[in-house]
Amino acid sequence: MVVTKKIALRTKGECDLIDITPQVREGVLASGINSGTVTIFLAGSTAAISTIEFESGLLS
Repeated sequence: MVVTKKIALRTKGECDLIDITPQVREGVLASGINSGTVTIFLAGSTAAISTIEFESGLLS
């Protein structure tokens, strides 16, 4: 089974970090799928997706 969900976000500009964990979690729960892999794709050349350990100081 494949489920697709689009997320649109606005950034403040250069070096802006946005935690998308809540949106990803919501999408997984809404899918009803309890086992599998989440693939996140970004269409664009001026943004990036990264995984980091959460550190609230990074958001300040």
